[in-house]
Amino acid sequence: MLPDFLILGAAKSGTTALYEYLMQHPEVFMSTPKEPHYWALGEAPLAFTDPGDGQRIARRAVLERPAYEALFDGARPGQVAGEASVSSLYYERTAARVAAAMPGARLIAMLRQPADRAYSGHQFMTMRGFERLLGMFIKRAGIVQVGIKPDLEERIPKIVMLRDVAPAAAQRIAAQRMRNPVEAPN
Repeated sequence: MLPDFLILGAAKSGTTALYEYLMQHPEVFMSTPKEPHYWALGEAPLAFTDPGDGQRIARRAVLERPAYEALFDGARPGQVAGEASVSSLYYERTAARVAAAMPGARLIAMLRQPADRAYSGHQFMTMRGFERLLGMFIKRAGIVQVGIKPDLEERIPKIVMLRDVAPAAAQRIAAQRMRNPVEAPN
């Protein structure tokens, strides 16, 4: 069985929240995992360039059609089925594959103001250790939380640099980094 709808959208645009809300509705069946990535990545060799993609996506991507269809076997009669792979928005091949296999499918696209999305994406990568340099600066400087509030008129985030907040700590960390370089994560 193929799903009735797909949630696609920019990363950090609320797809997970919508997925969680829909999972609670008795007339909706959502796939597990949330993001099988089948339409974007299925039946093609995997090649990742962004930090962490190989770890996060490859371990849960569903690449074969029978396995993808099996994700929806648990749907009860009368339930509509869906999934929420943000990768579907990013790959050109997705639209043609979905149109050919599911011409009647509904697509829910979620987008977000680009500056807010970029900041949220950066926070996401930092929390998971893929933006190690900023995290190292914050930890070593003893800063508990760095808040960046968007300018409400222009909706452009203000950038706060460690060297502006704690210049001595920034110089100390930079000097230590020169003596002891940290390797970038794989």
